[in-house]
Amino acid sequence: MKAEHQIGSSGEPGGEDLMNKRQVAQMLSKSGRTIDNWRKNYGLQAYKLGHSVYFKRSEVLAFMKKFAANGGGDPVVNSD
Repeated sequence: MKAEHQIGSSGEPGGEDLMNKRQVAQMLSKSGRTIDNWRKNYGLQAYKLGHSVYFKRSEVLAFMKKFAANGGGDPVVNSD
């Protein structure tokens, strides 16, 4: 049986909760493929460490806030 890795909080004051792609997909009720698409096409911020990809919970929530502000259509792409 495969052991689950608990990413969670960094444990440091002001630390950031990190999540892997599976956790983000589960939190948002989306597929891993959708999360990959949002990273590639809409700028969902992710951090690669070795072969693993992590997301900051606060950045995922901010990204989804922009998505909701767009009426649930495609996530908003910054035009800066």
